Amino acid sequence: MTDTADAIRVPTVEDEARFWALVEAAWERLGPEPAALRRALATRDPEADDVDPYAIHDWLDPFLANLRALCADLSGRELTDLDRVVERKLHDIDREDVHEVTDGSDDGFLYCRGWIVALGREFYEAVRADPAVAVLDADCEEMCYIFAHLHEDASGSGPTPAPASRGSPPATPPAGQRADRRYDDRSRDRETRPGPGADPPGRRPRNRRPGSPPEGRGCGTRRTDDLGGE
Repeated sequence: MTDTADAIRVPTVEDEARFWALVEAAWERLGPEPAALRRALATRDPEADDVDPYAIHDWLDPFLANLRALCADLSGRELTDLDRVVERKLHDIDREDVHEVTDGSDDGFLYCRGWIVALGREFYEAVRADPAVAVLDADCEEMCYIFAHLHEDASGSGPTPAPASRGSPPATPPAGQRADRRYDDRSRDRETRPGPGADPPGRRPRNRRPGSPPEGRGCGTRRTDDLGGE
């Protein structure tokens, strides 16, 4: 496949199934505790105060490490396909009703959507159906770029950016594939972003509400009781 055809290729049903299977496999390696936390988040009543939405934070880095390990031997094409799935999943919840719950300005909202994707398909679909299930200021920047980082580690360069991700419609796609607009903010940020956990140049402070949890360090928002007086 040429670079142009690869750039405008959209995720298939098989690509999406493989992506979610990898996410679940990475979580399963951590045992029953994070599984119970994720289920509680996906099924909770947003109006009730019976689930700590930030309890999953400490499991995010081990989850990402497992996901990297599971994908360590994938080809550049496979990593590109998975990166396209992440891009699509981020795009599909780029909605005002989701933003009203998660907060976050500019790339901050992108990282909040990365957190939603990282928690797996059940939670992701719960948020799509009812944005009130989402969590204020919980973010996971690395989930937005994990397959691009793996591609860079293996080849020295990231996946070929999709043309529409730069703000212009794609060219006519190959037969059997529909044209699609990509999520532009993620690809624009990807070209100049620093390493995982660092703030991109020009990032603006979040619009934080009184009493909201502090901004996360790296991936995931830390709970207030974790700060130890910082």
